[in-house]
Amino acid sequence: MQVLPVDDSNLASVTAWLFERENYKWLDFRAGSQPINACLLKVMVQKPAHLLRVYTAEPDEAPAGLVALSNILLADCPIIPEAANVRP
Repeated sequence: MQVLPVDDSNLASVTAWLFERENYKWLDFRAGSQPINACLLKVMVQKPAHLLRVYTAEPDEAPAGLVALSNILLADCPIIPEAANVRP
């Protein structure tokens, strides 16, 4: 298994997953549950407040799922010293 950042190589797969009601119904981006489009997803992966990673399953290494954290406040993170200057 590998854990990889969301990037151009897997953006289409992640967007397709997050566009399915079965998946996006669990998400709330302060506007209620709504599908995530590629443009919004691309912006989200560039912001330090969001951490999105795809994971793969052996042997084909195709993306198998997504792990995401949001509302990350790095300013007070003791294990990431360079985060002290990052503000959301």
